[in-house]
Amino acid sequence: QIFSSNHQQLAKQEAIRLEKDMQSKIDVPIYVTYVPPFWKVRVGDFATYTEAQEFKTNFVQQFPELMGDTYVVRDQVTVKQ
Repeated sequence: QIFSSNHQQLAKQEAIRLEKDMQSKIDVPIYVTYVPPFWKVRVGDFATYTEAQEFKTNFVQQFPELMGDTYVVRDQVTVKQ
């Protein structure tokens, strides 16, 4: 997860802006969701915690400004066989 906020209108705008910005910079699926009261942006479909953690490490090196908002979360994902 690279973003989560409950500041209603601002959070929605920021989530959508972040999604558009990241689409051209990373090669993993990006998901914007609203689970009241939070807007969230999650990236990737990782089969294991280790895979997700490795991605996170590389991601925050590339985008250090998002370090404080980036962390691994459990969720249902689509894993390619």
